[in-house]
Amino acid sequence: MARKIYLRGGLGVGAFRRIYGGGKRNGSRPPHFCKGSGGFARHIRQQLETMSIVDKTRRRWW
Repeated sequence: MARKIYLRGGLGVGAFRRIYGGGKRNGSRPPHFCKGSGGFARHIRQQLETMSIVDKTRRRWW
């Protein structure tokens, strides 16, 4: 995750949910994309912030 933040810039939890999402299995229906868990992405990002590998960026409202 630290590498992805370094390459892409300030990614949030929602972006990591899209990146680490996968196929949802719907039984007899066709599979579709589903977002990943936000708790794991949030926890890993918080760990990187406490280790001072990643800094919090200020959000810009245009």
